[in-house]
Amino acid sequence: MPDDLPLSRELGALLMELPHRQLVEVMRRSAVGTFEAECRAHLGDNTLGQVVESLFPRLPKDRIDGVGREISLCAIRNRFWGRLLLGPGRREIQMRCFGDVAIRQLRERTGPAIVALWHHGAPGMAPLGLQCIGVPSLIVSRSGPSDWLERLLSKDMRVIVHDGALVLKESLDRLKTGGVVAMAIDGGDGKLAIPLSFLGRRLIFARGIAVLSRLAGAPIFPAIATWGTADWSLDFRLFDPVATPPVDSMTPDAWERETVAATVRRFEAIVRATPGQCRLDILGQLMKAPAI
Repeated sequence: MPDDLPLSRELGALLMELPHRQLVEVMRRSAVGTFEAECRAHLGDNTLGQVVESLFPRLPKDRIDGVGREISLCAIRNRFWGRLLLGPGRREIQMRCFGDVAIRQLRERTGPAIVALWHHGAPGMAPLGLQCIGVPSLIVSRSGPSDWLERLLSKDMRVIVHDGALVLKESLDRLKTGGVVAMAIDGGDGKLAIPLSFLGRRLIFARGIAVLSRLAGAPIFPAIATWGTADWSLDFRLFDPVATPPVDSMTPDAWERETVAATVRRFEAIVRATPGQCRLDILGQLMKAPAI
């Protein structure tokens, strides 16, 4: 509902009349209701506990409920954070940055670099993490920047919408000038997509990152943005570059397949270490994918 509609304004005034505790309770019930609806939409008849146990079979039984609660809180944060940022007044974002060695290596590079992202935790906040560590980037997005993200990003952080060959050309041009390109590796379709195992499921991955890396000679730095444990703070983590074989050691197709596989293995280890940051939509995709 747009904020400038009379009903929206009247509803806001009505809520402001509530005592603080009642207002918090109304918001809590609304958030829980929204989360339960998202669970049904993405997980179907499966409970969140069943999904966690299926995808993370090595997780101790006494941790399953705790991981489920973490996933729930992350989902609620992801749903409401954008709305909070679009509200009146200035919003401050607390973001901690981790991976000092990789950050220094990315900043001090003498050539191009690719930052590989994953839809995990708070993926929409990853551009802010790159801005926070002082790395101007061209960010490839599936849907374009939201209004709140455009408000927060500086002019040297540019977001473009993924539209196939044109975005690959623009990304390659950026890399050839020594710049940084950031894009997600999970998801993909078409004849050139690569099927791989992830958390015991067969998923399809785009090879665009590997194509760009091969053509530009750019290292691939995995990165994620995740939520803090008990508040609205964010953590941005940059990891050491993915180890890839020499480009001339195999055919272009084989090199791209190996590079995508190596990058996916890195992210699989990251996701296994942070299961509470899993997104409901990704969990739903995994549960629908064929088991391996």
